[in-house]
Amino acid sequence: MLLGSCSNGDNVYDSMRRIVSDGAPAYNSVRLEQLQLDSVRYSGESFSWAQEGQGICCLDIFYGWLYKFDADGHLVKRTLGNGRASNESIIKHYMIGTMSGDGELAIAGSSLDFEYFSKDLTAVNRFLIVKD
Repeated sequence: MLLGSCSNGDNVYDSMRRIVSDGAPAYNSVRLEQLQLDSVRYSGESFSWAQEGQGICCLDIFYGWLYKFDADGHLVKRTLGNGRASNESIIKHYMIGTMSGDGELAIAGSSLDFEYFSKDLTAVNRFLIVKD
């Protein structure tokens, strides 16, 4: 077995700009809450996030479904899914997804495929990064 590595004596963190602020709030406790979401069918792996004023979103990594729940955990709707229509995703395996405050959605797949959806979840742009 052959092992190799690269090393550099320079500390990369020394070159980073430091931000110092006395006005930043100091948190010494965290309050956790429990929320139970309505049951849905999904692959078992998803990305989840909370949207201010819009509830909770779960993006299924394999099926491509986007579930939207209200603030109480009740299912509002299921959208997207895999397919070739303008309101479906052609990505087969999601690596990451993020939503803007306005509800626009960007998704990156494991094959370097990307999609951007408008706030009504219609595909605006789809592209693939080709490796040489």
